[in-house]
Amino acid sequence: MEYFTLPSLVFAWDHLIWFKHYIPKHGCTVWLALKERLATLDTKPVMKKHYTNACYLCLAQEESVDHIFFKYQYSSKIWEFIQHAAGFYIKPDSWKDLIAWCATTWKQDHFTTHKLLLSSAIYFIWQERNARVFRNKSSPTTKAIHLIKGYIRARFASLKLKHNTDYNVPNFHKPG
Repeated sequence: MEYFTLPSLVFAWDHLIWFKHYIPKHGCTVWLALKERLATLDTKPVMKKHYTNACYLCLAQEESVDHIFFKYQYSSKIWEFIQHAAGFYIKPDSWKDLIAWCATTWKQDHFTTHKLLLSSAIYFIWQERNARVFRNKSSPTTKAIHLIKGYIRARFASLKLKHNTDYNVPNFHKPG
């Protein structure tokens, strides 16, 4: 029976995805993003409707995970919000550097808010990319930020916490 079991795969960043209060649909997208398995044009070069590797978000750079989640202006504005909301300010050189920093810094449970912010940002940036690709619709970054705030508020509202300080529940000032 041993040949039916697979060895446990543990990644240095798995705690960024699979933590106590993660949001399941965000977790799946984040897992694929961190493994660089999302269907970007650099991994799927020939799509019937699209003959170049130009990013759907900006139509200028080559589409890759690094570009979509790190170098594109839309995602940059979201990361600015995330850094402000989580209270960290770093300037990594690449997507991999950002994830490596988060993986080494956010190991304890009290970083739940940070992990939710990270996973929500990745999820909603990917949703925006897909809306532009498949529905030819685009939204401003303010909408993604509003959705991130809403999901995190809802997640913490669904938890039975003794004190908001247990998980550093963010106060996004006023709704919206």
